[in-house]
Amino acid sequence: MPFASLAAQDFTIPNGTTSPPIVVNSGTKGTVDNYARDVSAYLMWAAEPKLEERHLFGASVMVYLIAFAVIMFLAKRAVWGRLHNEGTHTA
Repeated sequence: MPFASLAAQDFTIPNGTTSPPIVVNSGTKGTVDNYARDVSAYLMWAAEPKLEERHLFGASVMVYLIAFAVIMFLAKRAVWGRLHNEGTHTA
């Protein structure tokens, strides 16, 4: 059986974080923790490259909606305030 001989061998993956192939001059120490943070930040960006743009757009939409709600509330008070005041006169 050819698979039995493969199962008997010891396959190991070398630790790639001990000596990185690419040196980044980001101003931080070259530790395993910093490498892991850099890799996870890159993977987060790669998964959602337009995340910051969407958050900025969402914030501007929320500001617009709040301003629109305030304007509509003031308009409602102006219109209905006049109508309610007309009906309160007693003869």
